[in-house]
Amino acid sequence: MPKNAKKHKSSKKSKPKWYFDACALRKERKTIDEIRARHIRKDILISYLALGEAYGSCCSENKDVEQAFKELIEEIRKYILVIKNDISNKLFEDVRSKCDRISIADAIHLATALKYKCENLITADRDLYGLSKNTKKELCNKYGISNFTITKM
Repeated sequence: MPKNAKKHKSSKKSKPKWYFDACALRKERKTIDEIRARHIRKDILISYLALGEAYGSCCSENKDVEQAFKELIEEIRKYILVIKNDISNKLFEDVRSKCDRISIADAIHLATALKYKCENLITADRDLYGLSKNTKKELCNKYGISNFTITKM
């Protein structure tokens, strides 16, 4: 976990939750602006998987990209809640059966957003923001989420 990042904890007065996946973390300036604008009224969730995926992708490019990612995390760490991807097998299997075209990592991101009852999953991944309304509605109904969107970053 990034130094000084907050761990997710339940609060009595819960704010709506927004989950940022690894693809969204690669949109450096736009991500910072979005998180700054939303963090007061929303809990901003980023998982260990998202951080690891995004960092690994940056490291495979070059030192400048890697440094830019480190600066992004430094900039947003005071606004985010870092969460585990500790989803149940049942939830993961439900997501995989309804969304068979998405990758395993994307299924984990979606299942994590559903588990934490997020109202929005922010992504730059076409496979996620392109999911049908019916698919999202079926999953939300099954897991007790009344309002859920997947937004293209």
